[in-house]
Amino acid sequence: MTAPHLPPPPSPVPIPVPDYRGGSLLNLMSSLIRGQGGHCAHAPLRALPSAAVKGHRHVILLLLDGMGAGQLDHYLASPSRRRDSPFFASHQPLAVIDTVSPATTAAVVTTVATGTSPAEHGILGWHLHFPDLGISGPLLPYRTRTGAPMAPDEFPLAAYLRLPCPLATISRARHLVSVAGIPDSPTTRAQPWWTTRRAYSTLPELRNHLVAIARERPQSYTYAYWDHYDSVCHASGPLSRPAVAHLKELDRLLADLADAFAHLPEPPLLLVIADHGLTPVERLLDLSKIPGLYATFATLPSGDARCVHLYLRPGRVHDALALLNAPPLAGTHTLLTGEQYLASGLLGPGRPHPDLTSRVGDYVLLAAPGIIFQFPAPYSRVFHFKGHHSGLLPAETRIPLFALGL
Repeated sequence: MTAPHLPPPPSPVPIPVPDYRGGSLLNLMSSLIRGQGGHCAHAPLRALPSAAVKGHRHVILLLLDGMGAGQLDHYLASPSRRRDSPFFASHQPLAVIDTVSPATTAAVVTTVATGTSPAEHGILGWHLHFPDLGISGPLLPYRTRTGAPMAPDEFPLAAYLRLPCPLATISRARHLVSVAGIPDSPTTRAQPWWTTRRAYSTLPELRNHLVAIARERPQSYTYAYWDHYDSVCHASGPLSRPAVAHLKELDRLLADLADAFAHLPEPPLLLVIADHGLTPVERLLDLSKIPGLYATFATLPSGDARCVHLYLRPGRVHDALALLNAPPLAGTHTLLTGEQYLASGLLGPGRPHPDLTSRVGDYVLLAAPGIIFQFPAPYSRVFHFKGHHSGLLPAETRIPLFALGL
């Protein structure tokens, strides 16, 4: 991030900050860490004090990617779906809480995997800017913007990322259960605190892994992750028939897990959460198609479709601001300087990651409702999403928390 030359013009889009004082996913992680004997500097979740976690032999956190509270409300608004729902209709959420910001998978799952805020871990979106490596790209699949590996196999990614991890202070076994390909990915291998990493491909396999762990004698904490619902919502829309159909599958999975756990001599504490919700896409704006705009960039933007980090040439800041605030971009975003973004509190409390400021853009575009931005590399594919996230709408930021076994 370099010093911008002009402040951005005022914008009507509000900037709601997550309730990091006790009502966010970061606070849930603090409750889980403290409740299992670990140490975390953040406040516990008001709805789940750490004392409520103590005494459970097994604690399981199941994250269903994309399952926002608004989508769940839409699902249950249908009388027929409510009548046929085996889990959601009969289990009230313990609470509806804020996710962390930005409301996007890479940032949120790193908070879940570490117990730290985005300000502390520095993973700010799907696309990350690594200026000291001279690259930009999605960290989770570990690819540059042209599809090449980010670094060779021998690159010390864990040492480079320097992820703080209060979760590692939990002395019991720590299991990661995730979709095939994730447990052995370079990014996951850079998280050495997992005792075991277990892969699966189907919902029945996920169910079997969790039941098997709950039957083991040693105390354990398990973080399990399912990604497919988010993919369906991106492709078809968060309120679409395919999204509803897959939510029915998750409804049945949770009912099956609840029944299986209820028959164990010592049922686990099962917490079900999402990383974010999604909002329907009404308009896609490809920044590469705005005449002259890419010429003002020092490098490709990073971040996500609804939270875009821009890195500007010092001599072209005036030109960039003029283009960003003229048609067709005028009125499509809130524009913050990098300093304003950092000062806003969106990224949460805690000691900032050493590389945080270098990853934040000179300016940050926060998309207006219904808008997504794309910023492709040359000859790259532009994806026409029907649902997206990483913005500031309640549909994206509010997530349900279910708790079984309290």
